[in-house]
Amino acid sequence: MLEATYPIRSDESKGDNAEFGSKKIEYDIIHVCRKRLATLEPVAWASMRRWVKNEASRFKALLERTHGQELAFADLQIILIGKSLEFYSQHYGSVLKGDGQPLAVREAVLGVKQLVNDMLRESSGGRLPPESAEPLSRMMLSIFEARDDLIRDELRKIMLGTGFGPEDLQGRGWIRIVGTSVHAVPLDERMSYFTQRGRTRKAALKTDLDQAHFLIGAASDGSGLTIDRELDNWAANLKRSTDAILRWYAETARDTDVKVSAERAVRLVEAWRNKPQRRDAQMSLFTALDEAAETGAA
Repeated sequence: MLEATYPIRSDESKGDNAEFGSKKIEYDIIHVCRKRLATLEPVAWASMRRWVKNEASRFKALLERTHGQELAFADLQIILIGKSLEFYSQHYGSVLKGDGQPLAVREAVLGVKQLVNDMLRESSGGRLPPESAEPLSRMMLSIFEARDDLIRDELRKIMLGTGFGPEDLQGRGWIRIVGTSVHAVPLDERMSYFTQRGRTRKAALKTDLDQAHFLIGAASDGSGLTIDRELDNWAANLKRSTDAILRWYAETARDTDVKVSAERAVRLVEAWRNKPQRRDAQMSLFTALDEAAETGAA
């Protein structure tokens, strides 16, 4: 496991080859490793994200103070990835997403790279997708917040170095690639997929973004679906981060119908969660970890 990571000035002999992607870097990361001896402790992805963000902020301030200059974007990426691997390795196999499934390595790296973008967007006043959302869901929300389509090559460049590509988004049914163009799949089309005869909700609603899309569709006028009944049928799979994505759509959706349906879904899901029988139910491990992370207890 990684015991610690230390940013150091890169060897000057690297010259023009010292690059991260297309960006020049001035720092390398020393990794201090040792054999794992302790028993793995499960931890929520939300806790890992907060720890990495705090560590990154601390290192950024320290390096800028000691070297008297603003830390470059590529250097910040290198430091964040190093610190995230330090945390991730200590809980390898037990960093849990909202459904209790382990967070894969490339999902962790994607989430960390998004933290870099978050720090830059926060400084410029940009609006961020919900932090609790799964990394790939956050990327989808960020890319298509203000548009419904873009050029395929642009999407490929945005996702370059994340471990994911446009085909991953298409494989989840979130986008459609047509020639050189990429289009976000409309919510009504997504609902047709979710409600297709013979398809179970449990199989179709695996990610928090899928769940949010379904609930927005179910809350729309004329859907013929009752959210309480739907949630009762697959309650064990409902993720806490789904609530945050619903609120995101309620606040940012450009389509008025989607915005109204998301607002309604937020109210209905909150009412369902607050039912006495739901509040008193035994929480699963990953739900407890997620809630602890949200309150800062984890």
